[in-house]
Amino acid sequence: MELPGTEPVRDSNVRYWSIIGGEFVTKASEADEGARKRVNKKGVLVYEIPVKSITGIIKDIDVRTGEYGDELTIKVDVGVEVIYMIQIMIGDTNGAKTQKYFRSFVEKLYGIKPGEPVTIRPYNFEDEAQRKMVGVSLLQDAKKIGHQYLDVSLDKDGKKIYTYKGGCPPFPNDWDNLTPRDQQNYLYDLKEFYMDVLSSWRETYIVGNEPVQAAPVKQAAPEPADKGLKEVAGAGKQRKKRPEPAPAPVLAPPPMANPLDKEDPSDDLPF
Repeated sequence: MELPGTEPVRDSNVRYWSIIGGEFVTKASEADEGARKRVNKKGVLVYEIPVKSITGIIKDIDVRTGEYGDELTIKVDVGVEVIYMIQIMIGDTNGAKTQKYFRSFVEKLYGIKPGEPVTIRPYNFEDEAQRKMVGVSLLQDAKKIGHQYLDVSLDKDGKKIYTYKGGCPPFPNDWDNLTPRDQQNYLYDLKEFYMDVLSSWRETYIVGNEPVQAAPVKQAAPEPADKGLKEVAGAGKQRKKRPEPAPAPVLAPPPMANPLDKEDPSDDLPF
């Protein structure tokens, strides 16, 4: 069904969602119920419908290059005729730095039970210590899915120790003393690790092995909106799987010293 004031789309059974300010938003027209207006990065007035979370079965994940850089696209079956496509920015196509929402999702991906509904909930807020918390929470079977490549423990003095596992590059304790090239190399290694995780998960649970269908998801969809973006393409080139060495304890730097997002120290959102 074509909405007044919107352009026709090639596939009306697909709706695209992006993350803006810790919420999912989809394109809409001024006349749509629940639509709000916003001036985008190009200075253009747009209308969109926001939702706090999306619950459904992940049917596919993909990486493609969009207008602003590389994007992760997550195909979600929410139990209605319309398929949802969630788009999360990865970062610049040729850059090493990755975005907080992207890292937060991939870090939890292998904690999902394939073929079963999962709630995907972005967040962006300040905690009581005025630290900005940005990321994506995943909830399945009424339980929060945690970071799959990092364990946190306390030493005898009560200091946090991060134990990296599954091949995740550990954060260098001497970050401030590293050369710019060494810092860049670490960021590239980290980005490659995330991309390897995506490729491995898709190859294991999607390609040639469609996830087992779970019970239909009971969730009412927001008002229809314009797609406005291209269809998802293939998974791209396959990446070599990384070995999984035994985890090695690493004394973590203070949260605010994280070079990836100094104002965003944590992906953790307490429910």
